[in-house]
Amino acid sequence: YTMRLDYLENIDKEGFESKNGVQVEGILYGGRDSDITVPIEESPSWRDGILLKAATLESETTSATLGKEGVRKSDPMAITDFLSYPLGQYTMNNIRFGEKVDQPPRIFSTNYFMKNAAGNFMTSKLAKKVWLHWAEGRLHGEYDAYDTPTGKIPRYEDLVILFQKHLDEAFSKEDYEYLFSFRCAGWIGKLERTKAFYTKMDSHTPQELFDHWDQAIEHIRAAKERFGDVIRPGAYRP
Repeated sequence: YTMRLDYLENIDKEGFESKNGVQVEGILYGGRDSDITVPIEESPSWRDGILLKAATLESETTSATLGKEGVRKSDPMAITDFLSYPLGQYTMNNIRFGEKVDQPPRIFSTNYFMKNAAGNFMTSKLAKKVWLHWAEGRLHGEYDAYDTPTGKIPRYEDLVILFQKHLDEAFSKEDYEYLFSFRCAGWIGKLERTKAFYTKMDSHTPQELFDHWDQAIEHIRAAKERFGDVIRPGAYRP
């Protein structure tokens, strides 16, 4: 769907009307999975953002789709249904694009569909407002973050304030730790599925992409050895 930007109360009217436009400071890539990807995570670099956030996007099938529900389907950058040239080349073009600009946008991954052990969604649909306000705050240096093997995640004390301010809701430490724990085995499987998907989709995918994913897998395996399979927020040390 689309809408007129000038319908929004908080639009930057000066930027909207400027012939020079506005600078893009952040890009969000969002998938749908119930038990691996945290609600919001910042990438440490443009290249990592493309290869560990955008290229690894998966969506679980729902009751609205044909076939079995809950099956993970790879969809790098949510573009595969619309891509008109090889996926590996497209991914390399994304990497090179960001490396050519002086201030590449920061890349964030999102996942609004985490479920608990009972199969219920952990947060309401409106929680995305909190995740996006945190990302916006990171761009302006307002929040610190915890490191993970694949990026940076919010601190609990900041999310408590954001939930209260924007949703007038409490946010428990228990929910925070479940939502933002890093799941090593899940991520290794996710990266292996990404490699298999690229191999299937484009036999000429550049080797450097596979090398990056292999390095990430080894990095996560090393983290698993040091901190365990499920790493609580704040427990990881690079």
